[in-house]
Amino acid sequence: LSAELLLPTKRVLGDGANFEATAHRVTSDWLEVDDGTNKGVTYDIFNNAFDAAIAGTQTVSSADSDTVLISLDATLVSGWSDSSIANYGVLVQAPTATFAKQFHSRNSVLGQPLLRLAYTRNNADSTTDIKASRDAFIFEVLQPPTPGPLYVSHGTDYHALVKFDFSAFPPGVTINRAQLIFTIDRANSHQTSDGMALLL
Repeated sequence: LSAELLLPTKRVLGDGANFEATAHRVTSDWLEVDDGTNKGVTYDIFNNAFDAAIAGTQTVSSADSDTVLISLDATLVSGWSDSSIANYGVLVQAPTATFAKQFHSRNSVLGQPLLRLAYTRNNADSTTDIKASRDAFIFEVLQPPTPGPLYVSHGTDYHALVKFDFSAFPPGVTINRAQLIFTIDRANSHQTSDGMALLL
């Protein structure tokens, strides 16, 4: 009768306006992690294997204590149930997002992605929740950073390596204080109001 995808929020990264998240039918199988023969899913391995048709949509807010609930096409989920449609799961995307919302994965003890089904069986209506059997986060770096500057970032694993030559210091010198100074190149940077901490 109906199918709803429930994604419990873990935390919000950044802030911004509400955006639309859409769910799409995945069209080929994928692995959550390596199985020794095949690699776990990545953006490149997944290769956009999803139906462009929208199977569900929901407005996502920056509130950090809600569960995002996406109503899915009941025909799709019925097809999964009777095997008339191959069940490879759903992809959720939000191309216009202005902040990141992190959800609990299936291994979390605080909440897991659920598929809530309302159905009729033997002339009686019932509701049940199905826990996710696989989940994964994949991402594409849409715009590679400009070569030349050093970058540090969260979310895209940019690391800066810096080395200094101490050969000009005489042996036995005592270092009383050391400061590592970076000058921000604003032309190649994006900063939120939250800022960022560097652990040195």
